[in-house]
Order: sequence, then C-alpha cells, then structure tokens
Amino acid sequence: MKTATVTGFRDNIKDYLEEIIDNHEELLISRAKNKNVVVLSQEDYEAMRETAYLLSSSANAKRINDSLKQFEKGKLVKKSLKDL
Repeated sequence: MKTATVTGFRDNIKDYLEEIIDNHEELLISRAKNKNVVVLSQEDYEAMRETAYLLSSSANAKRINDSLKQFEKGKLVKKSLKDL
C-alpha cells in the first residue's frame, strides 16, 4: 500500500486519485497522532462491502470456502444455464 502525507496528497490529489482508480491500490494518508486515512476507489469499496456481506452468514461463508477448496483441487462441474 502506498503512503502519502496530507500535504503531498493535497498537492497531487488528481494524480493520486487516478492511480488509485487505475491500479486498484489503496493509499494510506499518514496524519499526526496516527489518525491515518485510507483512500480507495468506489469500485473497490463496493467489492469489499459485497465480500463482507457474503461472508457475514456463517453458512454462506462455509459454502464459499468449500467451493474454493473444490476449485483448488480441480473438482469443477461445468453447467450451462439450460441445465439449471
């Protein structure tokens, strides 16, 4: 994660924001007394919120983790929409 000071961020805000959006990388803005701020794109923020929502149910989190384990082992089943 890249870091910037408040002054550096303010002086180069357009460049920082373009880089955050283009690279999907967060920016840590360091502030006095360790009251730091993280800046990220709306797209990345919404993806994080969606992931948190999907994992908020323990049953759904287990289903997702089980599916990931199957994927990692190559145990895939292909289906078309007409099969559903």
